[in-house]
Amino acid sequence: SLLPYWLHASQVDSAFLTIGVALDSSSVPKLLRPYLPMLLELWWKASATLEDGARLSKDAFVAALEDDTVSYSSSLGIHGNVPQLVSASVKLELEPSAPDTTLAKGLGWIRRALYLTRYSAANVKMTAKKLLSGIPATLRDGNAMKSYVHACLTLDGGRANAVAESPIVQQPFLQTLLARLETADGTEHVLNMLNLLRKHLVAPQRMQFLLAGRLTSLTRPYEALVAAVAPPATL
Repeated sequence: SLLPYWLHASQVDSAFLTIGVALDSSSVPKLLRPYLPMLLELWWKASATLEDGARLSKDAFVAALEDDTVSYSSSLGIHGNVPQLVSASVKLELEPSAPDTTLAKGLGWIRRALYLTRYSAANVKMTAKKLLSGIPATLRDGNAMKSYVHACLTLDGGRANAVAESPIVQQPFLQTLLARLETADGTEHVLNMLNLLRKHLVAPQRMQFLLAGRLTSLTRPYEALVAAVAPPATL
């Protein structure tokens, strides 16, 4: 075994290649769990420091990501199911003459999102405000609120992502987080919590990968995946 990564490979006659990762969040500590929705936003919308030392600003990161991919996403669960999994994916147009290059490009973006993004007080504050701005609409959605209230009443609030992402938890959490960002010690605390959460999630034994597309055109997809997603020396 090269590394303990589980890979689901799906051969599809398609002009596109999809690369996804699912991370088991069942063992995330209670204090870190409310940070999950914010981390999912930051995966695709933060600055990054690449292995060669080059730095991508948030805007440069997003612009390059949108140039290289057809779509990208992150969510709690997979298509609304299995909410204890945290998932991210990218979809790229497969280059018929260079399919391995397409795979390397997609894996590179998964690697950047999981490992190489860097979080700042300004970016976290902007993300918190964005998440807060979406809460009123959710509170007005009767069906959504019914599901959230049911989750809060029936599930373990310290372990269930369905509770952690609910506006009942997120609204006071984000308000407190924004207040923390007003001080140096509070900012250090918030950034430390986000980095601890990331470090917890990206342990190889908690990661499962998906490749879907014309996989027979790829040379050694599993080996390419292992090389691309091996954790860096430091996070």
